[in-house]
Amino acid sequence: MSSPPTYVIGAVLAWATISIASAQTKSAQIIDPVYQLQAYSWTIPADWKFDGAVLEGNGCNTTPYPVFRMTAPDGITQLKSLPRFDWTWSTGQGPHLAQKSDCLPFSQQLTAAQFLQLMVKMLGVTFVSEVPQPANAQYQQTLREQSAGRASTGFKVSGDMARFLVRYNAGSAPVDEYLSATIRCTENTRRFGVNQALMSLYSCSATLTRGRTRQGQLEAMQNRFQAIGKSVAVNPQWNQKWQAAMMAKAQADMRRGTETIMARGEAARALQQREHEQFLAVMQRGTDMSMQRTNDAMNARSRAADDWCDYALDLQKRRDPVTGNVTKDSNRYSYTWINEFGERYQTNDPNDNPSGRLKGNWTQQQNVR
Repeated sequence: MSSPPTYVIGAVLAWATISIASAQTKSAQIIDPVYQLQAYSWTIPADWKFDGAVLEGNGCNTTPYPVFRMTAPDGITQLKSLPRFDWTWSTGQGPHLAQKSDCLPFSQQLTAAQFLQLMVKMLGVTFVSEVPQPANAQYQQTLREQSAGRASTGFKVSGDMARFLVRYNAGSAPVDEYLSATIRCTENTRRFGVNQALMSLYSCSATLTRGRTRQGQLEAMQNRFQAIGKSVAVNPQWNQKWQAAMMAKAQADMRRGTETIMARGEAARALQQREHEQFLAVMQRGTDMSMQRTNDAMNARSRAADDWCDYALDLQKRRDPVTGNVTKDSNRYSYTWINEFGERYQTNDPNDNPSGRLKGNWTQQQNVR
């Protein structure tokens, strides 16, 4: 399995805490340490393990979002989400958006099924079939209603949902998994600037969840997986505080930019720049929304976010004791060997040394925690 792309990595804002709600279920919560408020919660079986985090957004979508992993006592049955994928592009006669390094390099809208095809390759799982996603029809109807309500402003929203049945081995256990994707894209078309140039700005986000069981048990778990998914709750107090902070930062950025332009005495350029900034602020939810109070913590959080992505994508860091190079490969195997040709051999048997059996001289890699 290849290493995860860097554009999925966000900064960790909060880790999860758990409280028991009853003998049969418990409330799994994520607490935001900045506001000291619960951000998200789920109701899960009392004997399941839970861990998760709130991640900051990226250059394409600054909205925070949760990632989580919920695991049954058998260690195989599991429901988890992956870090969100975002991308933007623009068309028309106006100034086009610069590509952000932490966004996907796409310049078109993808269907959920197309995105899942990419994920199957990235995750290294075996595609079995596309299966119906019952919530897709209602989801698309909701998006159509949102577009109809803002049609006069040149704003449109679209997207869909899809689900693939895939298979792979979790250690030595064959598993079935539903890999599910939800795509939401917006289009904002308007005229701006001195020349009233027509420009369209597009923004897309893809969210993915993975629900797995031992082979043959997936359908029997669907009601439980769906109940957990429907139980998610966002704390409105936390959401209001976050939105207020983002709006204040956006307004401050716009005010500083406007004052700088007006000081130069370029009235025409000021008008164009203001409209340009307002346009990007609405569509990108405020470019560069990182608040100053979190800057000192960003470097420390980045490694935790990288570890989380490895955790979600079932990857393990390994160090070559000869060269010191650190690489990543599947954590479904406990041991990795490498020869002088760069070939890798993975096994769960501590005594399985390929030297003398396979070509080359083999060195066992060291797991990095």
